[in-house]
Amino acid sequence: EAAEQAAMTARAVALPASSAAHLRPFDPRRDLLAVADLVELCFRDTLDADGHLYIQQLRYSARAGSVTSLGQRRSQRMSGYVWTEAGRVVGNLSVIPHQRGQRRIHLIANVAVHPDYRRRGIAQALTEAMLADKSIRPKDEVWLQVDERNQAAIQLYENMGFEEVFRRTSWRGRPGPSSSTRQDDIVIRKRRDADWRHQRPWLRRLYPDTVTWNLPLEADLLLPGWRGRFNRFFGDRMVRQWAAVRGRDVLSILSWQSSTLANDRLWLAAPEQADEDAVSALLQHVRTEAPLERSMALNLPAGFMDAAMYAGAFQPRRTLIWMRTHR
Repeated sequence: EAAEQAAMTARAVALPASSAAHLRPFDPRRDLLAVADLVELCFRDTLDADGHLYIQQLRYSARAGSVTSLGQRRSQRMSGYVWTEAGRVVGNLSVIPHQRGQRRIHLIANVAVHPDYRRRGIAQALTEAMLADKSIRPKDEVWLQVDERNQAAIQLYENMGFEEVFRRTSWRGRPGPSSSTRQDDIVIRKRRDADWRHQRPWLRRLYPDTVTWNLPLEADLLLPGWRGRFNRFFGDRMVRQWAAVRGRDVLSILSWQSSTLANDRLWLAAPEQADEDAVSALLQHVRTEAPLERSMALNLPAGFMDAAMYAGAFQPRRTLIWMRTHR
């Protein structure tokens, strides 16, 4: 308890007098349940199954007296700031730490303001407090994700120095029968070890290290040969992989990975000028051949293979703008 209090003190910042009475560091012992309720209220129209599971985990952590971010290692603890009115939490900004090589990343998440208290600058005050946090080093990166439809939030973050890095779309699909006729010259087979020479660079192109720090891609599970088999045997995830080929040409590769969340994960490996029919055929195949009859999620650069995704009976969940700034 003393260590947690010391950490909160270290994060103290100089706040304007108008904010100091309402803004303070997030305290999991007293705030976590209120934050869970606030996030659910503010995002109830956009929460998917994974989002509802996240809220459940926050509430469970509040009862258990511990805070860990969904899908993160237990050593990565959530911090942040809250805004209170008459002792009630009406605003929140969470900060989730990540590491990318030697660089520290601070991900802003769960920026929520109660509907009755919006348009008062609370979200801006919370963000300014986070950027002024003394624990953030000069070379640290600060990232956030914002829905491309939320123009007010985009403008706010741009005014605060955040710049768009890229946009990515989350797609969802469910098991079911094939939705269209596959081209006769495209064959779907199991991924072979020799296919890795194509799969590896294609994966890196679609999932560079600038995004994998915040995506649950476990690349070691996709490796060929004895290393991959060893990782899959002793791992806690099921993995299945298929390739779309035409003659001797490998066109694209799709990996299915089980998940403890509400949606299993798909990872597409395809060249820049990918064959849309091949990608569509892979998506239709996974809908009929995935080992578990659960919803599946696929994250891709915005605008990449949209027609193939629809043809494969996948629907876009939302497109997020990934923004970054330095302290």
